[in-house]
Amino acid sequence: MLDLAATSWGPAAAIASVRVERCYPGGGIVRAGEDGSLDLVVAGQTTVVVEPTEAVEYVRPLGRRGTARTLRFHADDLRAMVAVLTEERPLPSPHLLTE
Repeated sequence: MLDLAATSWGPAAAIASVRVERCYPGGGIVRAGEDGSLDLVVAGQTTVVVEPTEAVEYVRPLGRRGTARTLRFHADDLRAMVAVLTEERPLPSPHLLTE
């Protein structure tokens, strides 16, 4: 459906905040709010909220595109997810970006 790879987000500095927050949004499993939020719901709930420093582009399952300033999704291991998203990661080498 959607692939949300934490390691592809770049440095932790690109994330303004990460928090554990259990929500029960209505609607389908993928919900784009008019407020710039994107909810990826599992079992009727989301458990992690990520606010990046810049809007993030995404593609919905049927190809529709959008941008989000707040991402909410479910994680089975909340502490591990928050740790991965907040750990500092090195930027890719510049020569890898041009090849």
